[in-house]
Amino acid sequence: MRIAFLGLGIMGKPMAQNLVKAGHEVKVWNRSSGKSVDGAHSASSPKEAARDAEIVWLCVSDTKAVEEVLFGDDGVIDSLKAGAIVVDSSTILPDASLKFAERVRKNG
Repeated sequence: MRIAFLGLGIMGKPMAQNLVKAGHEVKVWNRSSGKSVDGAHSASSPKEAARDAEIVWLCVSDTKAVEEVLFGDDGVIDSLKAGAIVVDSSTILPDASLKFAERVRKNG
């Protein structure tokens, strides 16, 4: 499975590593450069990471970061393919998560 994993912090990096170990094709991106995962491809933007991904997995710091990664310049929404699944493991309020899900749905 092709997975874009966005956010390689304390939680995100081990999660991405386990996806690679499980045999998935993983492309990673992190806001601060220099973080990577052995066996994964690195992307220069969320948009690049999400291109052709079947699953886009977010694990970033807060609501503002989720919104920026999804909808900002070079955001996921610009390259999200039809039928892709977005998983958000970030620490955000449920209302924000529902709002973002609706925006993704409306975009196709």
